[in-house]
Amino acid sequence: MLVFMRRLTLDTLFDPGLFRALAEPTRIRLLEILMRAGGEANVSAIAGQIDVDLSVVSRHLRELVRVGILEVERVGRERWYRLRHDVLIAHFRELTRQLEALRDGRACC
Repeated sequence: MLVFMRRLTLDTLFDPGLFRALAEPTRIRLLEILMRAGGEANVSAIAGQIDVDLSVVSRHLRELVRVGILEVERVGRERWYRLRHDVLIAHFRELTRQLEALRDGRACC
């Protein structure tokens, strides 16, 4: 899959919704579970590895989909969640690039 990257603006880089989603410890744990599963797993497999109710897991996964770092696909009766590596990498790579530019006295943004 070919992905075209665009330069992210500061309002995109510092998106409060993304940082709010990543600030929740349960969501970080869900991302960890997905990463250990190779970046993709169904909701039952994810929920089986965390000590919270399935409805809570589903709610947190929906929020991660909403902010764009997960994608979801329905297969039969199951929902499969996939980590959007490209989105996270691009977001934090560009944020790092701009912060390094500022540190080095170059214009950012």
